[in-house]
Amino acid sequence: MTGKSRRWRAAVIAGVLLASGCTAGDETATPPPLTIGVLAPLSGPDAARGREAVQGAELAVDMVNNPRFDLSLPYAGSIGIRNGSRLALVTGDTRAEPTAPDRMARVQGALGLVVSDRSETVRALSERAERLQLPVIDAATTDDSLSELGRRCYFRIVPTDRDLASAVFGLLRQQRATGLPVRRVTVVGGQSDGFESVLAAFREAAASAGNDLSTLRYRDQPTEIDGLVSQITGTGTELVVAMTGSDAEARAAGLLADRLKDRMPVIAIGRSAGALDAGGPGLNALRTVGWSTQYPTRSPTAKTLAETYRSRYGTAMTEPAVMAFTATLTLVRAIDVAQRPGTAEVRAALRRVWFAGSETVLPWNGIRFDA
Repeated sequence: MTGKSRRWRAAVIAGVLLASGCTAGDETATPPPLTIGVLAPLSGPDAARGREAVQGAELAVDMVNNPRFDLSLPYAGSIGIRNGSRLALVTGDTRAEPTAPDRMARVQGALGLVVSDRSETVRALSERAERLQLPVIDAATTDDSLSELGRRCYFRIVPTDRDLASAVFGLLRQQRATGLPVRRVTVVGGQSDGFESVLAAFREAAASAGNDLSTLRYRDQPTEIDGLVSQITGTGTELVVAMTGSDAEARAAGLLADRLKDRMPVIAIGRSAGALDAGGPGLNALRTVGWSTQYPTRSPTAKTLAETYRSRYGTAMTEPAVMAFTATLTLVRAIDVAQRPGTAEVRAALRRVWFAGSETVLPWNGIRFDA
């Protein structure tokens, strides 16, 4: 063999070895990130709540992607999910971009969406996502009518108004069994988002439990409650359920609880009930919430998460942040167990998802979706 042919043969062998090295490298390369979308009001009057929701989703994605999180939660302390895949998060402002689901699905390849907004906005977004066959996890609303739309792509992690009403009247039944019956309940609210849904749920639960139910509405301003207090005390009411569909109504619920503390309990219910955590009036109000500043004192995992959130964002963790965090992890689990990373497969996997209560930072029995 001549020197030239030896050099040619060596070059061929080197080329084969180089090609083999490239093939092996491709097989072990990190797969492309799997995308999740989060939609929230990032402008307008609900912008603060929207930013909190985005921050909660960001924290969940960061926990999955980085092993430095010391939390007793699924995916904490690992790097990525299936086959080492990392997650990517894309965001949209529900006030400025109502067509964001189209962008996320068709351009950015999102496998599912987490939505945190008022019920009418969630309704419109879920309708758009249904046309795209894109799974949506609702991290904010309690309106029963959304669950009754029959949409295949809509999922919700928050208890509905009917669930909350049943819990309240279940508590009243327990009180009745101990010899402390509560017969007359008054629901107080205004014109805020969700009030009619809450009222319908409480009417149904009251009829089933055999309680009398009356309704009172705020006058011009929710905080003008002198007349309302007189009406409540004049009807023989034994329990007040105060709708908190806005921060103003939350303040009113707090004032009512303080004024009525020696006569009857006040339960604050609705999307702004968490605002009573901020201090001021309302320390006497009971609240139906999934998260409060007191809860981390009873849960070591919640305490660690709240400290992590505060360290990262410089503020206390709120209910919108916790719900978006939990909704994002729920979507992550579906992506992880899906047969392959596609929207149809993720949607099917969501129907099999089960988070035990110990796997969440919420005071619930767990998360599982029904039909």
